[in-house]
Amino acid sequence: MKGEIKQLLRRSRVFEGDARNNFNNGDYDVAMFHLEQAIRLMLKAKLLDIIGSYPRTHSLRKLIKELNTHLTDHRLEEILRG
Repeated sequence: MKGEIKQLLRRSRVFEGDARNNFNNGDYDVAMFHLEQAIRLMLKAKLLDIIGSYPRTHSLRKLIKELNTHLTDHRLEEILRG
């Protein structure tokens, strides 16, 4: 499981780097796609670390809600409310 977490985080960092490069090159739509992928993989890695699995979904909303249910202090919920 630790290996899968490391792999997800590594891929997340690659997508983040791609997003930064795309943004700097003016490719904003592609940058947003890569950023979304980076966030999705980071959320899945965090869920895998906390509960040992993650939902097989592409929905950021579902992943965020799932993570929030496992955070005891509901920090994520507060952040999302602004």
